[in-house]
Amino acid sequence: RLMRRYQKRAAEQQAEREAYREVNVRDGYRCRACGKSADTRSVDSCSRGHHHHLTFRSKGGKHSSQNVCLLCARCHDDLHAHLLRLEPMTERGADGPIQVWRTAEFGEYLSRREVAVHQAEKD
Repeated sequence: RLMRRYQKRAAEQQAEREAYREVNVRDGYRCRACGKSADTRSVDSCSRGHHHHLTFRSKGGKHSSQNVCLLCARCHDDLHAHLLRLEPMTERGADGPIQVWRTAEFGEYLSRREVAVHQAEKD
């Protein structure tokens, strides 16, 4: 029984690593919110990339490219401080374009809108 649990967890971890690799390539090791470098292998905590689940794992979110995007440390901190919000524009989730909303003292504003993954809409 313990061995089956171990094997199940090992398979889940492998699936997680594969999804994260797919996200890193899709996002080009760049933050989806601001476009800065976000290399998940970096040892510098300010430049290291973070995998963010659009639907939190605690709420049933999966380790899949549709539910995970790459963010720089600053944007990831802002998101969890409710100063940034990511909104997928299609049913493809993070595999499609997203909108990035930021909160400022005057309210929420659209910071970035993608027309495709990592292709921001021009003003």
